[in-house]
Amino acid sequence: MTAEIKSKLTPNERRTMWLIMLPVAFTFAVIVGMVGYFDVQAIREYQNSRLTLLFEQAEGTIEVADVQNVVEDGVTSYEARFEYSYFVDARKYQGHSQDDFRKASMGYPEDWDLPAIKAGSTVPVYYDADDPANATLVQGVSSSFTPLVVILLPFNLLAIYLVWLSVKFLWKFAVGAPTVTARN
Repeated sequence: MTAEIKSKLTPNERRTMWLIMLPVAFTFAVIVGMVGYFDVQAIREYQNSRLTLLFEQAEGTIEVADVQNVVEDGVTSYEARFEYSYFVDARKYQGHSQDDFRKASMGYPEDWDLPAIKAGSTVPVYYDADDPANATLVQGVSSSFTPLVVILLPFNLLAIYLVWLSVKFLWKFAVGAPTVTARN
């Protein structure tokens, strides 16, 4: 007695199915790829922000401060550009920061009066001890990261769902439910 396994699809039906599936699979791959790219960028930003928690602190001086007050729909935000200098082991370093932010939401200390920061103001500067030229005015992960995660979450879920649908479809129609016939 031998068993013979046959697929439910004929070769012509399989070819047609693949002609339909290729554009769909390509579209799914593009969506998943784009979501993956933005995920990687967000993870890098998050990791770099977390690394600043290990940075040393130095006292810095603002050399150029350009803070613009912007009111849009009753919400006050700021566009700020700072150039600053700081000393590490008697060597002078310079850095810059350029941000568009809402005062309470972007991680700048709440006690900073942004419009009052002028050239000559003293601010804390956080620098990498291994590379003192790598510095920032804001230490740690800012709350600006949260909207990025919230925005990416549905796209990640969509990407996972599309992959699941693709696998399910391919399994069902490409492999098909085999039929087994017994022969004597």
